[in-house]
Amino acid sequence: MTIYTSKTKKSGSKLYCISALFREDQAFFKWYGGYFREGLKAFDHIYIQNEKSADLLSRIKVNRYTVSGDTRIDKVIGNKNNVQIDSVLENFVGDEQVLVLGSSWPAGENHLLPYINKCNHKIIIAPHDISESHIDQLLKGISVPCELYTNFNQKSEAKVLILDTIGQLSNAYSYATVAYVGGGFSGSLHNILEPAVFGVPVLFGPKHDKYPEADAFIENGIGFEFTSSQEFEQELSIIFKNIDFLKKKTADFIASQKGAVNMIYASITSS
Repeated sequence: MTIYTSKTKKSGSKLYCISALFREDQAFFKWYGGYFREGLKAFDHIYIQNEKSADLLSRIKVNRYTVSGDTRIDKVIGNKNNVQIDSVLENFVGDEQVLVLGSSWPAGENHLLPYINKCNHKIIIAPHDISESHIDQLLKGISVPCELYTNFNQKSEAKVLILDTIGQLSNAYSYATVAYVGGGFSGSLHNILEPAVFGVPVLFGPKHDKYPEADAFIENGIGFEFTSSQEFEQELSIIFKNIDFLKKKTADFIASQKGAVNMIYASITSS
Protein backbone atom coordinates (compact mmCIF):
# COMPACT_ATOMS: atom_id res chain seq x y z
CA MET A 1 0.00 0.00 0.00
CA THR A 2 2.83 2.41 0.88
CA ILE A 3 4.20 2.28 -2.69
CA TYR A 4 0.84 3.20 -4.21
CA THR A 5 0.06 5.97 -1.72
CA SER A 6 3.51 7.47 -2.27
CA LYS A 7 3.07 7.53 -6.05
CA THR A 8 -0.39 9.04 -5.72
CA LYS A 9 0.86 11.82 -3.45
CA LYS A 10 3.72 12.61 -5.84
CA SER A 11 1.17 13.09 -8.63
CA GLY A 12 -0.50 15.83 -6.60
CA SER A 13 -3.76 13.91 -6.21
CA LYS A 14 -5.83 13.92 -3.04
CA LEU A 15 -5.89 10.55 -1.35
CA TYR A 16 -8.84 9.33 0.70
CA CYS A 17 -9.64 6.04 2.41
CA ILE A 18 -13.38 5.44 2.69
CA SER A 19 -15.36 3.19 5.04
CA ALA A 20 -12.15 1.85 6.55
CA LEU A 21 -12.14 -0.66 9.36
CA PHE A 22 -9.12 -1.45 11.51
CA ARG A 23 -8.33 -4.33 13.86
CA GLU A 24 -5.63 -4.63 16.48
CA ASP A 25 -4.10 -7.69 14.81
CA GLN A 26 -3.28 -5.78 11.61
CA ALA A 27 0.33 -4.97 10.73
CA PHE A 28 -0.22 -1.21 11.16
CA PHE A 29 -0.40 -1.69 14.93
CA LYS A 30 2.48 -4.14 15.42
CA TRP A 31 6.02 -3.26 16.52
CA TYR A 32 7.24 -4.05 13.00
CA GLY A 33 4.52 -2.01 11.28
CA GLY A 34 6.37 1.27 10.69
CA TYR A 35 6.49 0.79 6.92
CA PHE A 36 2.75 0.15 6.77
CA ARG A 37 1.98 3.09 9.06
CA GLU A 38 3.70 5.42 6.61
CA GLY A 39 1.14 4.32 4.02
CA LEU A 40 -1.72 5.32 6.31
CA LYS A 41 -0.14 8.69 7.07
CA ALA A 42 -0.04 9.49 3.34
CA PHE A 43 -3.85 9.72 3.18
CA ASP A 44 -5.30 13.22 3.22
CA HIS A 45 -8.18 11.83 5.24
CA ILE A 46 -9.46 8.45 6.39
CA TYR A 47 -13.19 7.87 6.86
CA ILE A 48 -13.65 5.04 9.35
CA GLN A 49 -16.60 2.94 10.47
CA ASN A 50 -16.34 2.92 14.26
CA GLU A 51 -14.74 4.28 17.42
CA LYS A 52 -12.52 1.23 17.85
CA SER A 53 -10.81 2.07 14.56
CA ALA A 54 -10.45 5.66 15.76
CA ASP A 55 -8.71 4.52 18.95
CA LEU A 56 -6.29 2.37 16.97
CA LEU A 57 -5.38 5.19 14.58
CA SER A 58 -4.89 7.64 17.44
CA ARG A 59 -2.53 5.16 19.11
CA ILE A 60 -0.17 5.31 16.11
CA LYS A 61 -0.60 9.09 15.75
CA VAL A 62 -2.71 9.01 12.59
CA ASN A 63 -5.09 11.89 13.30
CA ARG A 64 -6.63 12.81 9.95
CA TYR A 65 -9.74 10.68 10.30
CA THR A 66 -13.50 10.97 10.78
CA VAL A 67 -15.84 8.36 12.22
CA SER A 68 -18.41 8.39 9.42
CA GLY A 69 -20.07 4.98 9.75
CA ASP A 70 -20.56 2.12 7.33
CA THR A 71 -21.40 3.10 3.74
CA ARG A 72 -22.86 -0.38 3.19
CA ILE A 73 -25.88 0.65 5.25
CA ASP A 74 -26.72 3.34 2.71
CA LYS A 75 -26.26 0.76 -0.02
CA VAL A 76 -28.66 -1.79 1.49
CA ILE A 77 -31.22 0.97 2.09
CA GLY A 78 -30.96 1.81 -1.61
CA ASN A 79 -31.29 -1.87 -2.52
CA LYS A 80 -34.39 -2.14 -0.33
CA ASN A 81 -36.08 0.56 -2.36
CA ASN A 82 -35.51 -1.46 -5.55
CA VAL A 83 -36.91 -4.80 -4.35
CA GLN A 84 -39.51 -6.22 -6.71
CA ILE A 85 -42.60 -8.28 -5.92
CA ASP A 86 -41.83 -11.94 -6.58
CA SER A 87 -44.92 -13.98 -7.46
CA VAL A 88 -43.32 -17.31 -6.47
CA LEU A 89 -42.28 -16.04 -3.04
CA GLU A 90 -45.61 -14.26 -2.63
CA ASN A 91 -47.55 -17.46 -3.26
CA PHE A 92 -45.28 -19.60 -1.12
CA VAL A 93 -45.28 -17.28 1.89
CA GLY A 94 -48.97 -16.35 1.97
CA ASP A 95 -49.73 -14.88 5.40
CA GLU A 96 -47.40 -17.16 7.39
CA GLN A 97 -44.31 -16.33 9.41
CA VAL A 98 -41.13 -17.06 7.47
CA LEU A 99 -37.58 -17.97 8.42
CA VAL A 100 -35.13 -17.13 5.63
CA LEU A 101 -31.76 -18.90 5.58
CA GLY A 102 -29.56 -16.65 3.46
CA SER A 103 -26.21 -17.55 1.90
CA SER A 104 -26.14 -20.80 3.87
CA TRP A 105 -23.19 -23.19 3.87
CA PRO A 106 -23.19 -26.89 4.87
CA ALA A 107 -21.48 -26.17 8.22
CA GLY A 108 -24.39 -23.99 9.25
CA GLU A 109 -27.09 -26.02 7.50
CA ASN A 110 -26.18 -29.06 9.60
CA HIS A 111 -27.20 -27.10 12.72
CA LEU A 112 -30.45 -25.96 11.10
CA LEU A 113 -31.79 -29.19 9.61
CA PRO A 114 -33.18 -30.60 12.89
CA TYR A 115 -35.33 -27.48 13.25
CA ILE A 116 -36.30 -27.40 9.58
CA ASN A 117 -37.63 -30.95 9.80
CA LYS A 118 -40.06 -30.15 12.62
CA CYS A 119 -40.97 -26.52 11.96
CA ASN A 120 -44.57 -25.34 11.82
CA HIS A 121 -44.02 -22.28 9.63
CA LYS A 122 -42.54 -21.54 6.21
CA ILE A 123 -38.79 -21.62 5.53
CA ILE A 124 -36.93 -20.21 2.53
CA ILE A 125 -33.39 -21.48 1.97
CA ALA A 126 -31.02 -19.51 -0.26
CA PRO A 127 -27.83 -21.61 -0.28
CA HIS A 128 -24.57 -19.96 -1.24
CA ASP A 129 -23.76 -22.95 -3.42
CA ILE A 130 -26.59 -23.67 -5.85
CA SER A 131 -24.82 -26.49 -7.65
CA GLU A 132 -26.91 -29.57 -8.38
CA SER A 133 -24.86 -31.65 -5.96
CA HIS A 134 -25.41 -29.29 -3.05
CA ILE A 135 -29.13 -28.87 -3.79
CA ASP A 136 -29.46 -32.66 -3.86
CA GLN A 137 -27.62 -32.86 -0.55
CA LEU A 138 -30.05 -30.37 0.97
CA LEU A 139 -33.09 -32.19 -0.40
CA LYS A 140 -31.88 -35.48 1.07
CA GLY A 141 -31.61 -33.89 4.51
CA ILE A 142 -35.08 -32.33 4.49
CA SER A 143 -37.95 -34.62 5.47
CA VAL A 144 -40.83 -32.10 5.36
CA PRO A 145 -42.54 -31.12 2.06
CA CYS A 146 -40.03 -29.11 0.06
CA GLU A 147 -39.86 -27.58 -3.42
CA LEU A 148 -37.34 -25.79 -5.59
CA TYR A 149 -37.98 -22.22 -6.70
CA THR A 150 -37.64 -23.21 -10.35
CA ASN A 151 -40.28 -25.96 -10.01
CA PHE A 152 -42.72 -24.19 -7.70
CA ASN A 153 -46.39 -25.08 -8.05
CA GLN A 154 -48.91 -22.56 -6.69
CA LYS A 155 -50.99 -25.44 -5.30
CA SER A 156 -48.01 -26.82 -3.43
CA GLU A 157 -48.26 -27.52 0.29
CA ALA A 158 -44.49 -27.31 0.72
CA LYS A 159 -43.17 -25.94 4.02
CA VAL A 160 -39.69 -25.32 2.61
CA LEU A 161 -38.69 -23.51 -0.57
CA ILE A 162 -35.09 -23.73 -1.85
CA LEU A 163 -33.91 -20.89 -4.06
CA ASP A 164 -31.94 -22.73 -6.72
CA THR A 165 -31.37 -19.47 -8.62
CA ILE A 166 -29.21 -16.36 -8.26
CA GLY A 167 -30.55 -12.88 -7.50
CA GLN A 168 -33.59 -13.60 -5.32
CA LEU A 169 -32.04 -13.18 -1.86
CA SER A 170 -32.94 -9.53 -1.29
CA ASN A 171 -36.49 -10.31 -2.39
CA ALA A 172 -36.58 -13.25 0.01
CA TYR A 173 -35.39 -11.11 2.94
CA SER A 174 -38.27 -8.71 2.27
CA TYR A 175 -40.68 -11.56 3.12
CA ALA A 176 -38.76 -12.73 6.19
CA THR A 177 -39.94 -12.67 9.77
CA VAL A 178 -36.52 -13.83 10.99
CA ALA A 179 -33.30 -14.48 9.09
CA TYR A 180 -30.26 -16.67 9.47
CA VAL A 181 -27.17 -15.50 7.57
CA GLY A 182 -24.48 -18.02 6.70
CA GLY A 183 -20.70 -17.96 6.95
CA GLY A 184 -20.52 -17.62 10.72
CA PHE A 185 -19.20 -21.14 11.20
CA SER A 186 -16.22 -20.59 8.90
CA GLY A 187 -15.22 -17.02 9.76
CA SER A 188 -16.64 -15.59 6.52
CA LEU A 189 -19.94 -14.15 7.69
CA HIS A 190 -22.12 -12.87 4.85
CA ASN A 191 -23.89 -9.52 4.88
CA ILE A 192 -26.22 -9.33 7.91
CA LEU A 193 -27.24 -5.79 6.94
CA GLU A 194 -29.24 -7.14 3.99
CA PRO A 195 -32.04 -8.70 6.06
CA ALA A 196 -31.82 -6.11 8.85
CA VAL A 197 -32.72 -3.29 6.47
CA PHE A 198 -36.18 -4.87 6.26
CA GLY A 199 -36.50 -4.81 10.05
CA VAL A 200 -35.60 -8.50 10.30
CA PRO A 201 -33.66 -9.74 13.37
CA VAL A 202 -30.73 -11.96 12.43
CA LEU A 203 -29.13 -15.19 13.67
CA PHE A 204 -25.57 -16.23 12.78
CA GLY A 205 -22.73 -18.52 13.81
CA PRO A 206 -20.00 -17.68 16.34
CA LYS A 207 -17.04 -16.85 14.09
CA HIS A 208 -17.51 -13.15 13.34
CA ASP A 209 -14.41 -11.48 14.79
CA LYS A 210 -13.76 -9.57 11.57
CA TYR A 211 -17.32 -8.29 11.32
CA PRO A 212 -17.99 -5.54 13.89
CA GLU A 213 -21.55 -5.16 12.67
CA ALA A 214 -22.26 -8.58 14.22
CA ASP A 215 -21.04 -7.33 17.60
CA ALA A 216 -23.12 -4.17 17.16
CA PHE A 217 -26.20 -6.28 16.40
CA ILE A 218 -25.64 -8.40 19.50
CA GLU A 219 -25.04 -5.35 21.71
CA ASN A 220 -28.24 -3.75 20.44
CA GLY A 221 -30.31 -6.91 20.87
CA ILE A 222 -31.10 -7.45 17.20
CA GLY A 223 -28.47 -10.09 16.39
CA PHE A 224 -28.24 -13.55 17.93
CA GLU A 225 -25.24 -15.88 17.94
CA PHE A 226 -25.55 -19.65 18.30
CA THR A 227 -23.17 -22.60 18.27
CA SER A 228 -25.48 -25.63 18.12
CA SER A 229 -28.89 -26.86 16.98
CA GLN A 230 -30.20 -26.53 20.52
CA GLU A 231 -29.03 -22.94 20.87
CA PHE A 232 -30.50 -22.10 17.47
CA GLU A 233 -33.92 -23.36 18.51
CA GLN A 234 -33.75 -21.57 21.87
CA GLU A 235 -32.77 -18.25 20.32
CA LEU A 236 -35.35 -18.58 17.55
CA SER A 237 -38.11 -19.33 20.06
CA ILE A 238 -37.29 -16.16 22.00
CA ILE A 239 -37.21 -14.10 18.81
CA PHE A 240 -40.60 -15.32 17.60
CA LYS A 241 -42.14 -14.55 21.00
CA ASN A 242 -40.89 -10.98 20.81
CA ILE A 243 -40.99 -10.49 17.06
CA ASP A 244 -42.96 -7.22 16.84
CA PHE A 245 -40.66 -5.53 19.35
CA LEU A 246 -37.53 -6.89 17.67
CA LYS A 247 -38.60 -5.93 14.15
CA LYS A 248 -39.14 -2.33 15.23
CA LYS A 249 -35.88 -2.33 17.15
CA THR A 250 -34.00 -3.63 14.13
CA ALA A 251 -35.53 -1.09 11.76
CA ASP A 252 -34.81 1.75 14.20
CA PHE A 253 -31.17 0.67 14.55
CA ILE A 254 -30.59 0.59 10.81
CA ALA A 255 -32.26 3.98 10.39
CA SER A 256 -29.99 5.43 13.07
CA GLN A 257 -26.87 4.28 11.19
CA LYS A 258 -27.60 5.72 7.74
CA GLY A 259 -25.97 8.79 6.25
CA ALA A 260 -22.30 7.79 5.87
CA VAL A 261 -22.27 8.41 2.12
CA ASN A 262 -23.69 11.93 2.41
CA MET A 263 -21.33 12.78 5.28
CA ILE A 264 -18.26 11.63 3.35
CA TYR A 265 -19.35 13.36 0.13
CA ALA A 266 -19.99 16.63 1.93
CA SER A 267 -16.64 16.42 3.69
CA ILE A 268 -14.61 15.69 0.55
CA THR A 269 -16.32 18.27 -1.65
CA SER A 270 -15.88 21.01 0.95
CA SER A 271 -12.18 20.34 1.54
